[in-house]
Amino acid sequence: MDKVVGKERYGFFDEVQNVFNNPDEVWAVFKGSKSRKDKEEFFNTYIKYYYDKPVVLLVNQAGRVDSFYKLDSLEQCEQFRLGVLKNRKR
Repeated sequence: MDKVVGKERYGFFDEVQNVFNNPDEVWAVFKGSKSRKDKEEFFNTYIKYYYDKPVVLLVNQAGRVDSFYKLDSLEQCEQFRLGVLKNRKR
């Protein structure tokens, strides 16, 4: 919770459900764990674009939201657009 408050992510909590239920893109990716260097974790990355400002939701294999971000630009989103593209809204 400190992470959410410290980075002021509470201001867009209400968008999380919409990003999960109506994403513009969903990517499947294996990412390294910060706590264990020898372990990779599977994530689904949900991306929703709001007036050229993407919101990114990382959901682990167990279905837990690991993190979410409201980015300032489309360019910042590229670091999350990795792995296998599972779904793209046309």
